[in-house]
Amino acid sequence: MAIDSMIVDIADAIVAKLNAEVFFIPFVAERKYAPILDLKELSDLHVTVVPMTSKQDVATRGMSLVDESIDVAVQQKVTAIEGEPVDLLMKLSNEINRFLRNLDVEIQDAQWLRVEPEPIYDVAMLREKRAFTGVLTTTYKASVLAGPLVPSGFYEMKDTDGNILEDTDGNVMGTTIL
Repeated sequence: MAIDSMIVDIADAIVAKLNAEVFFIPFVAERKYAPILDLKELSDLHVTVVPMTSKQDVATRGMSLVDESIDVAVQQKVTAIEGEPVDLLMKLSNEINRFLRNLDVEIQDAQWLRVEPEPIYDVAMLREKRAFTGVLTTTYKASVLAGPLVPSGFYEMKDTDGNILEDTDGNVMGTTIL
């Protein structure tokens, strides 16, 4: 599986698992690249799964660790900015948050890392547009084959005969100096 598609595969798996679960307010989750911002469309509840960021760190010369972050947005226009309508959407966001914790997406070796509901909802959107927008960012860690096998900045330490003694990773090779 290519790095470019792993985040989309994880997002699709989250959509499938959300749609297979029964929540106290029914919904159908969808994967999109941008949550809905048109208020006319927000008269109904929308749960949108959005692939957001992919961060890579080198694990070894041939392997990278990737953090794939996916946003799950809960959106709906509300009749009042206080009380029951907002309370119910907050309860749903919390229920989804609990569901996402330790969720196995069954994609390669992707392991759940964390859910971050920060901020829990968009206060400005609620006040100005009377629309609840809560976003949960869930992150998965996976290992993938790295690009070029020789990273930039790679060096080799050689003896006077040209034998490789040590590389960037500290691997000792070749001739032993006596």
